Amino acid sequence: MTQFLEQIRAARPEIAAREKANAEKGRQAMELRRLRDAAALTQDELAAAAGIEGAEVRRLESLVGPLPSQAEVDRYRAACGRP
Repeated sequence: MTQFLEQIRAARPEIAAREKANAEKGRQAMELRRLRDAAALTQDELAAAAGIEGAEVRRLESLVGPLPSQAEVDRYRAACGRP
């Protein structure tokens, strides 16, 4: 299976790039979730504290998709009581 994946990545470099981006997004999402859990906040409580919609919190905590901006991460962290 590994050899097959390597062949796919070599033939379609955009797949490897997408995998790399999703890995970073997943790492960042898990870190944000860890902060929210440590602050003992629900997604809705965090959304209210950050002044954003609950859907935005779910997007930030999603393991895939575009990386959030630094401003979004800063607002999320501040709502969790982290600078």
